[in-house]
Amino acid sequence: MEEEYWAKCQYYTAGNCPDELMILLDRAYLISHLLDSSEIEAAKKVCKDCKKLERRNSYRINKPLAVVLTNQQPNTRVEGTVINASASGVLVKLKKWINFTNGEAIEVLFTSTDNNNSGQSSSIVMRESGVIKRHLKKRSQVAIMFLSSADQD
Repeated sequence: MEEEYWAKCQYYTAGNCPDELMILLDRAYLISHLLDSSEIEAAKKVCKDCKKLERRNSYRINKPLAVVLTNQQPNTRVEGTVINASASGVLVKLKKWINFTNGEAIEVLFTSTDNNNSGQSSSIVMRESGVIKRHLKKRSQVAIMFLSSADQD
């Protein structure tokens, strides 16, 4: 089949498809070669019209991770919290607004806080290089694409 809309849907694969025609989608996914073309078109229509379908290449996770963003010039550091993240990028809410520009190179340090320690020390869990794709001053948010993903485009 040329395009299986349901194959990339996080709701379908997790068993949380909001549509009552999930049986049709199951059949289209598992035994599509036995379906009539009208049934395949009906399955495609269900997924095309679904408002919950994740239409991105990589799924987003919503986990409040702490991050520190640093840039080279003028060597600024700012803390923030992840709103959502994927394999290709991250959307961060900044604690203090910094004027980043689109295309600016940035380093993202994902940190974890040690809750057992009264000093609340943090350690770097992961480090990624990226570029600013979008910044929203009103919301104090920046969208960052990781360079490993930007190189593939």
